[in-house]
Amino acid sequence: MMVWYVLLHSPNNKMTTKIEQILAQLKTSLTGTAKVAKRIYRSRPEAITKAESPAVLLEPVSCNAANTEGFLNQISWELRVRISVISRGNIPDKIADPTVESLYKKVLADPTVNNLAIDIRPEIITYEIIEADGSAAIVSCEFEIQFRSSYNDLSV
Repeated sequence: MMVWYVLLHSPNNKMTTKIEQILAQLKTSLTGTAKVAKRIYRSRPEAITKAESPAVLLEPVSCNAANTEGFLNQISWELRVRISVISRGNIPDKIADPTVESLYKKVLADPTVNNLAIDIRPEIITYEIIEADGSAAIVSCEFEIQFRSSYNDLSV
């Protein structure tokens, strides 16, 4: 029994929530997004510099239990994620557009997020034009991802 405990709880076998698994898979799916190369960041608090633009920022927004009745010992969840494109230039939202189009296609190409989710629904795209060493835009695409977890374990 002790061996089983050590295998499951050793630092090399870290269990992560389905939320983290979904976010990691989304980041992997965004590889090759138009115009960003490897500038795809997960929950980055530091500002994106001019040299790092355009860039993509992936972050969780909320996760709500949609059904807590424990159907077959599972809970249905709705995870909202925001994927933002940060770009700079004379018309920064126009510069961001090919990247937005590319990430949108990549996210929706696999609505099961490699079999971690039930479905993905696009929710909203917002635009913010700001002054940041010249004109900059933050174009944010929000998606709602439906998934299920065990009633008492978010990692399963």
